Amino acid sequence: MNAQPQAARLPLNPPPPAKSRLKPRVGRDADYQAHVTVVRCGQNRGIAGVQVLGSVGTDSGEHFIPFEVHETPSQLGRDYGYAGMLAALQRLRSLGVRRVVVQTDDAALVDELDHRAEPHSELTLPYIMLGCKLNEFARARIIASPADRLAALRAKTGMLALTVYQEVSPVA
Repeated sequence: MNAQPQAARLPLNPPPPAKSRLKPRVGRDADYQAHVTVVRCGQNRGIAGVQVLGSVGTDSGEHFIPFEVHETPSQLGRDYGYAGMLAALQRLRSLGVRRVVVQTDDAALVDELDHRAEPHSELTLPYIMLGCKLNEFARARIIASPADRLAALRAKTGMLALTVYQEVSPVA
């Protein structure tokens, strides 16, 4: 007779449930889009209009941010574009946005940020400040958008500037 010892069988624990790799994003981690337009309101003043378009389940809205800039006459209004975009990005950060694609009608600003054009030497500090502000986001990109896509936001921003400051000047 073959007497082989019987191995005691231990009860098998069921395998742990598979963890889902796709976790739903929390509101602050959602991807956002923002439309930004800058309106000059006279000497050393401007308003940045920001339309935030959130993903499903996140907040959306419009914000109008007044800002001041130390105007440099040689820039023909380019300094307003940098100051307005910086004000818009600061507002987005204060809202808790971490990932954003910003659409603007300022193609010259986008070309400078994408290294397709060199910013004027007097815009070096605003250029660096804008780059630092973009680095505060987990992911941020500024892209050029056709002017007609932002026409309604530009009109609202211009009307607000006209109402508050009684003066609107074109930004170059």
